[in-house]
Amino acid sequence: MDYSASLHFVQLQEWQAKTFTLHFCMPTFMLEKLDLLLDKRLAVNKAAELFNVEYFLRKSALLSGRFK
Repeated sequence: MDYSASLHFVQLQEWQAKTFTLHFCMPTFMLEKLDLLLDKRLAVNKAAELFNVEYFLRKSALLSGRFK
């Protein structure tokens, strides 16, 4: 395996770990049951408060499009 392929594999693993963490800490099926606000930022902050998660998870949730 060349260096480029190895680097892409490591990046894939990092993305998978972050995605798992996000879904483990704020499960989608639970988010769907919440009455969240229309404003994405307020919805993310409300969910983060309910699930007691840190800033990076709130930001990741907003960027991932889990709040529509």
